[in-house]
Amino acid sequence: MEIKYADNVTLTVEITDQMVKDFKRCQEMVKKVNCDGMDCNSCSNNIDILDGFGLCDVPEVREELERRAKND
Repeated sequence: MEIKYADNVTLTVEITDQMVKDFKRCQEMVKKVNCDGMDCNSCSNNIDILDGFGLCDVPEVREELERRAKND
């Protein structure tokens, strides 16, 4: 997927099956009171974009991850 931010700025992201799997696992863990287990350091979506924001923090990427997680 490509996300165009400006005329000269386009973010290209290839969402893999592992990214969807990690996102689903993260969403399940967020629902639990004790969120031990997988942490962001081992997540395939943990690509630092801007000062601590991961790929899953980019709204367009999150929407696509959510869509694919639902259909998986």
